[in-house]
Amino acid sequence: MEKRYQHYRLEWRGLEIEVRYCPHWSACFAHLEIESMCRSPLPVTDTGYRSVYTQAATVERLGGPLSLVEDWLDRQADHKEQLHLRHW
Repeated sequence: MEKRYQHYRLEWRGLEIEVRYCPHWSACFAHLEIESMCRSPLPVTDTGYRSVYTQAATVERLGGPLSLVEDWLDRQADHKEQLHLRHW
């Protein structure tokens, strides 16, 4: 099975992010890569890069790779902000 990646760019809270998605990475899994172009930390990774294996059906159910990534970043950022506020 040939691994063909779809490449996307998005701007999230002032950061340029590349999303690479291979829906048929293997017979069972899709592969999703998230990378901050300046390697700034993101709510889902301190290094600016994250690799995730998941089900292609899950990615599609959540609106596709860009929608999934934006929602994931937003949710994690909101969660971290709430944790920070609890310390006050």
